[in-house]
Amino acid sequence: MVKRLMELRGCLLRVLSLLKGLLKRQPEETKLLPVGDDEEVERFLFDKSEFSVAKGVVKPPAFFPPKNGKFSVFRHTKMSAESIGYARLSVGEKRNKKYKASACLSVSDIKGKGLNVNPEETDYRWHADIEGWPAFSSKDEMKMFAIEMVKIARLEK
Repeated sequence: MVKRLMELRGCLLRVLSLLKGLLKRQPEETKLLPVGDDEEVERFLFDKSEFSVAKGVVKPPAFFPPKNGKFSVFRHTKMSAESIGYARLSVGEKRNKKYKASACLSVSDIKGKGLNVNPEETDYRWHADIEGWPAFSSKDEMKMFAIEMVKIARLEK
């Protein structure tokens, strides 16, 4: 029994290694392709305060921009299901948190809010940042903008 479990563990580690290779940046020409308006991006959610499964919605805290102004997303429509799954696990592992859900958004809708989606050079292929956040004068103003972002987001569990 123990021997069989060790064999299965070895198999799983090889599969994870293969998935990691799929998600890591590939040939040079794919590194920083522009993000198209027809693409969809996915923000990984690791905290239950960012969404409600019962209501099927993303909550405003999911869209509070980070201090550096670079809001990390993955280019969902460019990725295979296996690559997305690996990215969710890998990012969660780096943050020491478990992936719980995603907020999916259309790039054209994001741009309609006055923001930009730019490809980002990271360890992950098809990573991007939402940038160009307004300078908020108060927490209330930031929350109102986050509520506008919630309106264009779709929860994916």
